[in-house]
Amino acid sequence: MLEKKRLAEKRKRRGTTKRTIVQSIWLGVSAAAAYFFLSWLTTSETLSYDDIYRMGIPREIPEWGVLVGGIIIIVLVMQMVFVFGYILGSPQGRVRSGTASAYSTSEDIANLHEDDDDY
Repeated sequence: MLEKKRLAEKRKRRGTTKRTIVQSIWLGVSAAAAYFFLSWLTTSETLSYDDIYRMGIPREIPEWGVLVGGIIIIVLVMQMVFVFGYILGSPQGRVRSGTASAYSTSEDIANLHEDDDDY
């Protein structure tokens, strides 16, 4: 029985390395896009650091600190928008947890074969 649980855990973790790499690359791309967006806003004088400091940020924080904080905020907002898009647009995102169904997304441990050691 413990062997079947171990196999079930292996199957659940299958593919997580690829997803982690893709998510890390996506966060890097999002951070780069946020950096270029904030740089464009400041160089086109649409938004200046004086305007940002007038919003209540202490002047002891250097400009690079404000830039890093802005990048983090923009990346967080972008990720939240994508999560909401996934929830609204994806069939897996629209499934409510706890609803009764004849089908289960988790595998039954009793149906696992012991010779499935290729994972």
